[in-house]
Amino acid sequence: MTVGGDLSTLRTLHTTLKNSAEDITRIAGDITSSLDNAVWTGRNSETFRGQWQDFKPTLTPNLVNALDAAKEDVKNQHNNLAAATGEDDRI
Repeated sequence: MTVGGDLSTLRTLHTTLKNSAEDITRIAGDITSSLDNAVWTGRNSETFRGQWQDFKPTLTPNLVNALDAAKEDVKNQHNNLAAATGEDDRI
């Protein structure tokens, strides 16, 4: 197995993973809150609410956990690579 990377692209990936996990958590909360407070009835309402109840547990926490785990791995690889090459750059 080959291990390596480019510090700047690893930093960018780390930021993207971090921001995406935060965005997904916020969006899921916003949708749930709005649905809970909305006066919306009918077949489409029932369909969406059911789909949201099925989808949300996969979105959060599963996807967020996967993004967080990848973010930490990228951080570790970035910092280890920087240390091995004598760079001061750390996440």
